[in-house]
Amino acid sequence: MSEAERQNSVVSPASAASAYDTISFKECCQMAGAMFFVFACLALGLHAIYYAGY
Repeated sequence: MSEAERQNSVVSPASAASAYDTISFKECCQMAGAMFFVFACLALGLHAIYYAGY
C-alpha cells in the first residue's frame, strides 16, 4: 500500500452528539400517536375477549 493510499484510508471520528438534544414537536406527536395506537389495540383486544366470554 502506498503512502497516498494509506492517507486516503484514514477514517475520521464522528462528531460528538449535541448537548442540546431536544425532542421536536413532530417526534412528540409521533410518540403520542404510537401510544394511542397501542392502547386502542389493547382496548379493542380486551373488549373482544370480554365480549367472547373468556
